[in-house]
Amino acid sequence: MRELGEKDCELLGGIFAYLIQAFLGVCAVLSLVYKRHVERPQRTWFIWGCDVGKQLFGGFFVHFANIFVSSLLEDDEGDQCAWYFINFFVDCTFGVCVVYLIHGAICNLAKRQWGSQTALAEIGKYGEPPRSKQMKVWAVQLVVYLFSLVMNKVIVASLLYSTSSIMEPFGNWLFGPLQPNPQAELVVVMVLCPWLLTTLQFWLFDMFLKSPDKDDQDGEGLLGSKEVLGPDGRQSSDDDGVRTTYEAPSDGTFDSEGGEGGGEGEGEGEGDEASLRRADSP
Repeated sequence: MRELGEKDCELLGGIFAYLIQAFLGVCAVLSLVYKRHVERPQRTWFIWGCDVGKQLFGGFFVHFANIFVSSLLEDDEGDQCAWYFINFFVDCTFGVCVVYLIHGAICNLAKRQWGSQTALAEIGKYGEPPRSKQMKVWAVQLVVYLFSLVMNKVIVASLLYSTSSIMEPFGNWLFGPLQPNPQAELVVVMVLCPWLLTTLQFWLFDMFLKSPDKDDQDGEGLLGSKEVLGPDGRQSSDDDGVRTTYEAPSDGTFDSEGGEGGGEGEGEGEGDEASLRRADSP
């Protein structure tokens, strides 16, 4: 139990708290940069930016929603930082499953209602240029993702409120040794504990917020162009995102229209005519 006059750990209690939260956000984004670096096939920076942009908006909402819920659940004997950790832990475990189910249900409902024309038909795909059209698709997908997070937070907050008589003593016991030093408790709650949990949560969300179609990501260049093979065997870049495929014949010949084996077919025809003339001659 907290002693009278003992200073509380506050999530929004000065410049130190804000710096800690900014550091946590930077670490989460850098983890996604690393994930793009090692993933195969690799997304273009534009597609990756759209996918991560949804997570950034969602991450800001979840973070401040957790702070708000923690301040509501805290009482004279509670600990705001402990409540934040409990909130965060439930979000990164049970909450990920809830968001996945709600998000998937909305997308399936939209596909049944509007078919392949809906922006939710293929999550992580934003259509063809122009960029304004692609950003509209992105905005629709973002709204659905944020709605899933809101519904999850309502469910999690209700669950924590109904079990507050159990969760509050548990939080005080868990962080009791750190409560006399609020800044140390803040570092543990906002950095050490969430570091792995935030990375795990972002990676899991990234798995169903990006396109599962590998063909859309294979061979993409740094700025979103794709490398293609021209008739001369050289690589070229198609900036419109359309892959053009040329298959070179085994003997390296092309007909006058770029087709394969034109010269060979003409040679065979001329040989057949010569044979017929020899056969008809006396």
